[in-house]
Amino acid sequence: MMEVDGTYYVGLSARTNREGFEQFKAIAAQFNHPALAVPVHDFLHLKTGTTYLGDSKLLVTGEFVNHPAFANFTQLVVPAEEAYAVNCINTGNGVIMPTGFPVVKQLLEDHGFPVFEAAMSEFEKIDGGLTCLSLRFTAH
Repeated sequence: MMEVDGTYYVGLSARTNREGFEQFKAIAAQFNHPALAVPVHDFLHLKTGTTYLGDSKLLVTGEFVNHPAFANFTQLVVPAEEAYAVNCINTGNGVIMPTGFPVVKQLLEDHGFPVFEAAMSEFEKIDGGLTCLSLRFTAH
């Protein structure tokens, strides 16, 4: 699931089916938050192929490039050979991304994001990404 300004984008995959999405959508609606289903075919989950960076900018790769659900975003397209680096985290002070992906690093820097690299090679071997290894809290 990816939250963007109060809207929840929920990947439909082997991990989250339509029934689970509909239950979540009903709960989110109680709090006036829309939820949109995004079918996921080629990735483990939604945020393996797309990450919201803020300021209407979205890292995308593979099946999510030019996806209709993301038509209102500026898409920063990541080539297939660097797809693992799509799973990154914008902390508000910069983007934490895996080490070793120079095209993605340059893409982020070209769009004004300070970049902080983290060694992820051992986690990459088991399909673990930065968002899988993080707990984030927002103060309201």
